Amino acid sequence: MQKLAEPSLAGIEEYLLDVLGDDPANSRPTKYIEALEGIGINGIRQLIVILLENGIPKEMIESSYFHPNKFFKLGICRLSNRVKLRMHFWDKDHLEVQTPVHSHAWDFASMLICGSYVHNIFRVTDLDEDALALIEKYKNSNSILKIGSVESVPDNYLGKYKIPKRDVSLGKFQPQWEKYVKAERISSKIERQGSVYFLGMEFPHQIKIDLKEVGSMITLVLTSETDRDNVFTFQPITQPKKFDNPSPNVDGAMVKLQLERILSEINKISND
Repeated sequence: MQKLAEPSLAGIEEYLLDVLGDDPANSRPTKYIEALEGIGINGIRQLIVILLENGIPKEMIESSYFHPNKFFKLGICRLSNRVKLRMHFWDKDHLEVQTPVHSHAWDFASMLICGSYVHNIFRVTDLDEDALALIEKYKNSNSILKIGSVESVPDNYLGKYKIPKRDVSLGKFQPQWEKYVKAERISSKIERQGSVYFLGMEFPHQIKIDLKEVGSMITLVLTSETDRDNVFTFQPITQPKKFDNPSPNVDGAMVKLQLERILSEINKISND
């Protein structure tokens, strides 16, 4: 496995381009995992130290924000092959018990720097006529005239929809629904510090967290190019995808503060 030689931002970009090349889709599972393992927890720790000592690039600040799903997203870099490297930081005081079953509009690999969670992965299957009828009843019950007349559909009944590009000024979009499906669980695994996995965009997943046992969580994530003309993903029917409030970008001082907190969490790992 090729290891990161220079933990600066430029060094990481050069390393990723060397490992990933033009990012052919058929090599992503192996290459993405290899790339994250080659950077490692110590490589990220050294990068953060360099950023705090030498200054945080403007491009990194502009691509960082607090996500509506309650984590801080640090946009580390976007490569010429359109692969993105980013870090997600969940503060221990804002962790939720679980995410809904959902998918992403890109292939990705994730390395858990600290924390742990149960990771459920699903496959998508078509719904039968009875299930589709239940969905229609649910939709009608949530109209203005018939609120609450039937119970909600299961969390693993998903809607497949296309994601228009979000209007940053308004901070919301309306999904373009295509079909309804069901997610069947195919695996369940406890992800622990240092674990790395790859997940294709066709597989929905879910994260469950024991809030009593887990402190803050940090993940390092590689994502593939997103084709805006063909972006489909899955979300629970009961939670239509829309942003009523934009995810605010943050200033340099806030990014610096979050990096200091992330470094503190990583140093705790090193000292254990």
